[in-house]
Amino acid sequence: MDVQIVHEIFFMVSLIFFSGMVGGAIAQKFALPDVVVYLIVGIILGPYGLNFLNMADESLTVKLILTTGTAFILYLGGREVNLKIIKKVWLTIFMLSTIGVIVTAFVVGISAHLLLGIPFSIALLLGAIISPTDPATLVPIFKQYKIRKKVAQTVASESAFNDAVGSVLFFTFLTVITSGHLSVSHSLLVFLKDTGFGIAIGILFGVFGSILISQSNYGFLKNFSSIMSIFVAITSYLVAELVGGSGFMASFVAGIVCGNKIYMGMKCNLINRKVQEDVNETVGLILRMMIFIVLGTMIDFKIIFDHFWINLLIILIFMFIARPLTIFISALPDRKADWESKELLFMCWVRETGVMPAALTGMLMGMDIPYLSHITGIAFMTIIITLVLQANTTNIVAEKLGLIDN
Repeated sequence: MDVQIVHEIFFMVSLIFFSGMVGGAIAQKFALPDVVVYLIVGIILGPYGLNFLNMADESLTVKLILTTGTAFILYLGGREVNLKIIKKVWLTIFMLSTIGVIVTAFVVGISAHLLLGIPFSIALLLGAIISPTDPATLVPIFKQYKIRKKVAQTVASESAFNDAVGSVLFFTFLTVITSGHLSVSHSLLVFLKDTGFGIAIGILFGVFGSILISQSNYGFLKNFSSIMSIFVAITSYLVAELVGGSGFMASFVAGIVCGNKIYMGMKCNLINRKVQEDVNETVGLILRMMIFIVLGTMIDFKIIFDHFWINLLIILIFMFIARPLTIFISALPDRKADWESKELLFMCWVRETGVMPAALTGMLMGMDIPYLSHITGIAFMTIIITLVLQANTTNIVAEKLGLIDN
């Protein structure tokens, strides 16, 4: 590799780290979601601002940041899933993360097909991209504000689960588009294969990694627990992709297993566990910072403004029709959860998108996908609008509905 290219990469990484720290400090001072500030930092430093960060969308560096960051953040999202708590609301979470993701993708897909005139398969790909919510945004908000535990755990778990399911749905539609073979049975087969292999590999590496750092005879790596999370997240992704499964699903499921190892009866050293959590939080922060700053540099305002009002209408349909429809279809059948109307209203509003749509959109860059500009324009607008509008008002809505625990 040319020395000048190495120096350019070093400069970009260094600038991302410093500007990210400054942005994070600003977010803390004004009590803003940090990802919103990172996004603004990326716009300022990118081609439409100071032009300090001008990375090719299809470059190896960008793809590495997006893929590694998404896999690890999904792993962390899995660790936030508390199996003990979600036993009470498992049906709602399952419905939101499966039927809900499909409903959202189809509502968005139909809207984009009718309003923009793009082929239905391409419109469904767009729906799959923006259907996942964002644990990277929601989990820090729920840690900062004491939102009712049942609601917070349901939304956080949903956001983690539907990121994994959304990614599988995305690659299913992408396979259909690139192969030119649109068939419900074929699409379902691809979806089940990706999901099944991803879940199996995730369980395998989650158990394997947990045993190696446990307080058992096999836990000879317990003093390296801080590194194990990175190994499990990346390796489960890689192996799942090599065997034809969903790497993102594998990383997520591995996170569930690792985060609930005590609940599953695996003993671990509490000091080592605390160190592991601290390292996970730091690495997650770095990757979240890099993803959103890079995303900010990728935003093309010309594409956004080309079909601004139609794109905005599709996003409003996504927020105010698809999301409530998803909530009521998924939650009302769950009688055991005993949902209150104000809890359902809160979940209707909490719909931030971020890391997964950003990563999936970034993966399309450089590919010969028809109507790519329409996809990127709506995806970027959705990320900006939901982060700025919904992430900044989540605590306010929760307080107005009386869902803040004292």
